[in-house]
Amino acid sequence: MKRETFLGALGGAAGGVFTACIAVPRPEGDAASIPSQDLNQFMALSAILTGYSDLNPEVGAIYLRNIRARSRSAAYDAFLEQIGLTSKFPPKTLADFQRAEAFTNSASLSLTTEILENWYSGICQGANGATTATWTEALAWRACSFTKPPSQCGMPGAWAKPPKAS
Repeated sequence: MKRETFLGALGGAAGGVFTACIAVPRPEGDAASIPSQDLNQFMALSAILTGYSDLNPEVGAIYLRNIRARSRSAAYDAFLEQIGLTSKFPPKTLADFQRAEAFTNSASLSLTTEILENWYSGICQGANGATTATWTEALAWRACSFTKPPSQCGMPGAWAKPPKAS
């Protein structure tokens, strides 16, 4: 399964990041409050799903904490076991996930979709609804290389130049 095909299942989730700029507080906590092995596994899973290996563990800790807090721990742990992420020889690619039939049941597909939506939008579902975990580090900004978060200033006058043709 190609990453583009899998990401296509997200529909407009990444596009929704541009309309989801609402003033909500960033969740409390940090990466140190999660067992390191748990966070390391989540970050490894996230790197394979997103295709980015340089994800921020502070932001990852927020996403993982929300998955665990919303009664999804059992589904998450079962998924890690299914794909072999807890084994001596963990998966390294989406193809490894596909061989483990990771995307064949609705629970696993729902979980992986949620993780991707979190990383690409910067928004996660908390106990009290949607919460912004990050704005500037949402992966939608990397995917849309022609722009950047409106809160980041570029070179003076850069906005006046037309985008480069790709």
